[in-house]
Amino acid sequence: MAVRFVDRAEEWEALREWAGRFRYTPLYVYGPEGCGKTRLMREFVRAFERHFDGIAVYLGVEAVGEGPLEDAVRSAMLFSRSEALDLGVRLAMGLIGGTAPLGRALADIGIHVVRRAVRELFGRGVRDKHVLVVIDDLTRAVALGEVERYLKWLFNEMNAMYEELGPRSINVVVTTSEGASRRLVARHRHAEIALIWNLGRDPFQELFHELGPPPHVRFEDVWEALGGNPGRLVELADRYMWDLDAMLKAYVARVREHVEELIELGYRDELALFAEDITEAERTMNSRMRFVKRYLEERNLAIYKYWTMLSPTRREFDYPVPELGVGRSWAWQTPLHREAVRKALRELST
Repeated sequence: MAVRFVDRAEEWEALREWAGRFRYTPLYVYGPEGCGKTRLMREFVRAFERHFDGIAVYLGVEAVGEGPLEDAVRSAMLFSRSEALDLGVRLAMGLIGGTAPLGRALADIGIHVVRRAVRELFGRGVRDKHVLVVIDDLTRAVALGEVERYLKWLFNEMNAMYEELGPRSINVVVTTSEGASRRLVARHRHAEIALIWNLGRDPFQELFHELGPPPHVRFEDVWEALGGNPGRLVELADRYMWDLDAMLKAYVARVREHVEELIELGYRDELALFAEDITEAERTMNSRMRFVKRYLEERNLAIYKYWTMLSPTRREFDYPVPELGVGRSWAWQTPLHREAVRKALRELST
């Protein structure tokens, strides 16, 4: 489903400012799954040459596990210069062949694609130019335990290429929906961490109407269920045909096993509190509540949000919005995730 790009002007300007000079460390951007990271990065890469006299390389893994590498790379690897696209595809194909799914293949190629894309595709042609490398959704291709090593390599490699090739700048942006990885990244100086969040109410409503909902579907109901997440909105329209009840039922099935496990481990009360009153749950600072938060984060049900925003002037979700399951430091991925856990808890209590 084709969806118009909306309301990322502040994040766009933050990326422009970031890419305008050499930063020495990669930018590690994380946020809720479906919040629009991939779309923002794709649009920025497409426009990079227009804003800078430079070259942009995009490596995406949104096609993980879905078909052969050749198809995935053709849709996921973009260069700001159109004549480089076929070279990029041949480069990737020559490295690892054309039958592996992209996620496993990108993990196998690892750091070599970035190195060869910049050094061999463009070579000395990057001198005095701005260079940007975007690695999208890294943790879908690289095991969580490998993120630190990968970022350390990127840190060393971008500094080495800066000295060797002489660009005006060379910067790397890495994105992920795996919130738990930020704990590993934060332990070192190899990356700068930034948070991107869901859309605010007005742009989300604009996107809602853009998708043409049936007359009986109320925006208020969708906002309360999805909390501004554009990816989940497209999922509601495309996969569930605007049926919020069907979508909730599917999400209950997804979370039920996790809820069962937490109950078996003796954390029913802590989970119920986090689902019913996130503000009070944040005030409950003990090892049991910490375990539940991290358990939910590692399964992409909740996310730690007390971090620097990619767009520091965006304020919609800086502060608690308890009705949407957003606290000061923690939040559910969407209100739908919270409601699915609530419903699973009720079902398992009867």
